[in-house]
Amino acid sequence: MLPKSNINARGVRNGKCEVKYEGKMLKQITLNVNHAETISSPASEYAGLPYPEILGNVASKEVVFDLPVHLKNKLNWPSFKISEYDLKMKIWDVNWELHKMEQWDEEPRQFPERLNPGASVGSKDPADYRFGLTDSEMDKYVKLAYLFHALILLRYGSSKLYPYHIKRVDVFPIMLRDLPFHSLFRGGTEGGERTHYMHQCLYFGHSARGGGWKKQGVV
Repeated sequence: MLPKSNINARGVRNGKCEVKYEGKMLKQITLNVNHAETISSPASEYAGLPYPEILGNVASKEVVFDLPVHLKNKLNWPSFKISEYDLKMKIWDVNWELHKMEQWDEEPRQFPERLNPGASVGSKDPADYRFGLTDSEMDKYVKLAYLFHALILLRYGSSKLYPYHIKRVDVFPIMLRDLPFHSLFRGGTEGGERTHYMHQCLYFGHSARGGGWKKQGVV
């Protein structure tokens, strides 16, 4: 469970993020993109400000996991044991690195490495920015994706793999390598999800919120 006090300390929903239950069941928490980014970002992104690490005083530093040799080497970890806190922090750190790369084409002005030589910082001209990934950047993405996958498996097991995770690890690398334009922006799902929603509304006559006169299966 994410620590509510740490989330509120970061100002999500003006410090009024609530976690509600129905009996013992956690109710769905809805966050916009900016809220999710604020939660998932490391405290180091807010240099000089007193934001806590999101797992601070939450994940156990007593519970330990055995690190396989390949993971120990990839993480450059000093031993074959890692605490639950450190393991989860590694998952969040790798997630953040992937997230930043996945934003490069969507928000190029936020990333100096996207600016073409000679172009002015903050330019609004698309021609001043480099879109798509180089071979070395694609290699970096794939290595991070595989590391993310391995860390998730170690902490949570294969039963906790979810479709977005599988897409990030298995689909993105293939799209990056094989399609003519090497961009992570091709992996965006919002347009496809919106089209699917409109298809439900117009063709099947019902919405994702339960209205309408027909009830078709999601698949």
